[in-house]
Amino acid sequence: MKRGPLFWSGVAIGWAFIAAGAVGMIAQARFAKPSETALWIAGAVLAHDALVAPIVIVIAHALRRIVAPRWLAAAQAGLIGSAIVTIATLPIVLRLGRRADNPSLLPRAYGTGLAVTLAVVWLVMVTAALRAARRHPLGSDSESG
Repeated sequence: MKRGPLFWSGVAIGWAFIAAGAVGMIAQARFAKPSETALWIAGAVLAHDALVAPIVIVIAHALRRIVAPRWLAAAQAGLIGSAIVTIATLPIVLRLGRRADNPSLLPRAYGTGLAVTLAVVWLVMVTAALRAARRHPLGSDSESG
């Protein structure tokens, strides 16, 4: 696989963020608790390898069987976007930080916000898929994949 400038730019930016986070955590060790953070990261890696990766593999395999090749990229992007948004907001939607003695914490209808965000993700994916289909009508592109 050939990796171009966009890939290497992303790698450089990603490592810069990781380095900045590590430096910030060490500089603020009293608050950041590096040993607890390291334990959390190790747990996240294990959870990814034991749960997330196998689920993604099963869903990807099922998608290839039920979604036509021309729509597959949009379906995959929609599912990835949906998963990221849902996982990132689930603690808030479930109101896990809510406290009875502080009603200003989590005061909004976050479930509605998640639903609207997911609708936008899928609207964008369907629009992108339809635009791609117009550019490459059936029969004009290779359907093998």
